Amino acid sequence: MRHGAHDEQRQRWTEGLIRELGETIVRALGDEDVVEVLLNPDGRIWLDSRTEGMYDSGARLLPQEAEAILASIAGMLGTQIDSEHPIIEAELPLDGSRIEGMVPPLVASPCFAIRKRATRVFPLAHYIKSGSMSPEQAALLRAAIAERRN
Repeated sequence: MRHGAHDEQRQRWTEGLIRELGETIVRALGDEDVVEVLLNPDGRIWLDSRTEGMYDSGARLLPQEAEAILASIAGMLGTQIDSEHPIIEAELPLDGSRIEGMVPPLVASPCFAIRKRATRVFPLAHYIKSGSMSPEQAALLRAAIAERRN
């Protein structure tokens, strides 16, 4: 395939995926406060934000819409998701976020979790200072990282 043709195809796939994801998910992917987007099997879209925690966005996806999203992502990656291959774990082609999706029979209805790339990295000292972590816990993490057990 010519390089230009490949770029055109990728652009079409990207535009299609943006349409399939819908306004709520696309907006969440662009929101620095949102760290994770979850679609439950009941069709509810949940957002996890730094300031508000986990909340129901109020938006819903039908099972066939969720399945189309997962199939599009799989197609862009040259793989498939179906009853024989019911899980996809990949980097979202749009922005590098991590996505894990599942379809029946593994789950009752298609669902997925999108974990966005970190926009800020906090040093362990930040967690100690905020009281989220003890100095002992930080020392354990440092040791695990040094021993490549992270």
